[in-house]
Amino acid sequence: MFNLPFIIPDDELELNLIILVLIVDKLSVTSKGNLVLDGERIMMYFYLVKNPHILNKLLILLSKKNIQLKSYELASFKAENTDIDTLYDNKSIKKYLQILISKELIAIKYSKKIGFIYTSAENTRKTIQKIDTIYLKRVLVFINKLEQTISIPISKITTNLKQILNEDN
Repeated sequence: MFNLPFIIPDDELELNLIILVLIVDKLSVTSKGNLVLDGERIMMYFYLVKNPHILNKLLILLSKKNIQLKSYELASFKAENTDIDTLYDNKSIKKYLQILISKELIAIKYSKKIGFIYTSAENTRKTIQKIDTIYLKRVLVFINKLEQTISIPISKITTNLKQILNEDN
């Protein structure tokens, strides 16, 4: 009998790298041109993109336009068993960011007001244009909805997110 490996898509390096590139490309700058995407915001956005049922609840709490979720996004194991640990998985996010910075897909800058912030690099647009899968197009829907939260203070997002997570547990 063969032992086939069980691959968990959420843990796939390439998938997570692409999701982070999309997040940084779309969510790093406010409409006024301010750079806002620090490590905390990246971790939160990454978690929300991978947990659309939580993202939807957050958008509703923040009085923003929510998402029309698909049935498999509402009635999945993941939707019914919220994983809070991945929200605070700083180690994985740092690893992904290091890879993306070394590949020159993400740039890092320093702001006296925020600290280290992440932006798209010159090569990012070329890479994003090559993306053409149904899953990643769906991820872009979530990221586009998150654009509504760029100008909201991170403390307000965190407070609302904690409220949602406390309700689910």
